[in-house]
Amino acid sequence: MTGEFAIVVKNLSYTYKANTPLASSALHDINLEISKGQFVAIIGQTGSGKSTFVQHLNGLIPTSAGHIWIDGEDIGAKGYNLKNLRHKVGLVFQYPEHQVFEETVFADIAFGPKNQGYSGAELERKVQRAMELVKLDFAEFKDRSPLELSGGQLRRVAIAGVLAMEPSIMILDEPTAGLDPQTRDEILEQIGRLHAETGITVLLVSHSMEDVARLADLVVVFNQGRIALEGSPRELFQHEAELTALGLGVPEVVRVMLGLKAKGVEVDTRVLSVPEAAEEIIRRWRKDA
Repeated sequence: MTGEFAIVVKNLSYTYKANTPLASSALHDINLEISKGQFVAIIGQTGSGKSTFVQHLNGLIPTSAGHIWIDGEDIGAKGYNLKNLRHKVGLVFQYPEHQVFEETVFADIAFGPKNQGYSGAELERKVQRAMELVKLDFAEFKDRSPLELSGGQLRRVAIAGVLAMEPSIMILDEPTAGLDPQTRDEILEQIGRLHAETGITVLLVSHSMEDVARLADLVVVFNQGRIALEGSPRELFQHEAELTALGLGVPEVVRVMLGLKAKGVEVDTRVLSVPEAAEEIIRRWRKDA
């Protein structure tokens, strides 16, 4: 399992509290291939298996049925080094207080690289670079306590702590949960910019169809522990009925265009933004005129 794929998943299943009266099946025969450098959105209702799936990818949940290859290596193989895996696959949890724990911002971001063996000037370089990537001024924030930070700043510290280890894959599990709209948009803009600048593979767990449309190359829809749909945003959001039945829906701009098409207006419904929709409506108007 080598070549162009960052992640290959074959026949992955998982049951919580297996072999007990409380057994609960969470994943059923998941098969997925993610290319290197791809931006993938993982969507689905609460309880659909999204978080269980992504926690398998960096070994937080061990593989018990099926296989996962990361950069061509089977992470469930006997003797596989999970410590190296967690340096390669960075995971940012939904709430940063789950992973921000040191006395200063510098110490928190430096925690991962220190465990990788870095120290001195090289360690400081890694921390400073990570802070630059998330737009945190090094001089202003390095000595501050995480307890003094806003929610948005905490998210940046959590993301920087993962970036400082220079992973080839970054997983973000609802990274904007609980943030105000402006801070939420800033964090998502930074995630998109990080992907463009670094070329790392990104997996974003999200409930927002608008965010998915704006950022993702590939969308994977989970439902009841299975992959229900998969495709590019332009392809996937044409399946409004199926997505609505799964409790998800489509971006508002796509809904408007699908509504126009249903009323007999021959527009291209594969738009993903308001400017694209406006351009398509004007094109159709000029053609009719």
